[in-house]
Amino acid sequence: MKAKMILLLFVMGVILGGCSVKSNKDILLDDTKTIIKYSPYQKMFMDLNSNFTEEDVKKYMGDHRLIGGRSSLGDYFEYHIFLSKDDNKKACQEFVAVRFLKDGQLEGFRYVSPEFEGYVFYYAKGVFLEFNDQNAKDYSGYYYRSLPKKGNKKGLEIEYKDNTKKSTPYYPISNAKEAINFLIEK
Repeated sequence: MKAKMILLLFVMGVILGGCSVKSNKDILLDDTKTIIKYSPYQKMFMDLNSNFTEEDVKKYMGDHRLIGGRSSLGDYFEYHIFLSKDDNKKACQEFVAVRFLKDGQLEGFRYVSPEFEGYVFYYAKGVFLEFNDQNAKDYSGYYYRSLPKKGNKKGLEIEYKDNTKKSTPYYPISNAKEAINFLIEK
């Protein structure tokens, strides 16, 4: 009886056009709403925030059975986080990286996938890409970084304390979920 009811509801949905499968990534509910199935890495990027500490990253990795390595690079250290050892060995793979200053303050984090043209990141402070402590104002926040292509519109122009400016391929985004959605839709 229960199976017949489910089948009936499915058939009614198809007949009425209320539910059709678009792809394995999303399901079209109607003309305006799409449910997006996020990858574990995309979910991880959305779970991170500006208050994360190194201990929080270690706990998150343990709670979600993730692997990753910590590398020290000059004035900062960074965690590259993967779902499995196999992901870590791939030359071109999806990952999340979280970077801290030597004193433990969060510098930023990013989500990268070869599936997309560009990547998304959060900048908190320190020297991260073209951002640095000499910024004329606070640029902390979420960004989409486009890959260089002819016809790309200009991104954010960063102003520094010495009155110099630099154009970047970074586009401000209001939050982590919007950043991931923007990347998926590009």
